Amino acid sequence: ALFYASHAVPACSGLSNYGTPTAKLRYKNYSNGTSLISEDAVFAPSLVILTDSDGLYNLPDNVLILVTVTSTKDENWLIEELGKFILFLKNSA
Repeated sequence: ALFYASHAVPACSGLSNYGTPTAKLRYKNYSNGTSLISEDAVFAPSLVILTDSDGLYNLPDNVLILVTVTSTKDENWLIEELGKFILFLKNSA
């Protein structure tokens, strides 16, 4: 299983588009993948990337999972930004 991390992330230019300062990103490697967690109050996505799912929930290897997204903004703002974020992830693959 993947657990959230407490290590600072190196510069990540793509996610800076969503208002998360590098100092508020946490990154950790695991034997079967990576987690990337934002601790930003305005837009905070949490991602897990399985590089070796080893049959976990019948998922293939190299799967990106959007675990949570939280925000202090209203629901309409969050829905719009989440749509942009998903397109960003799709185009970055």
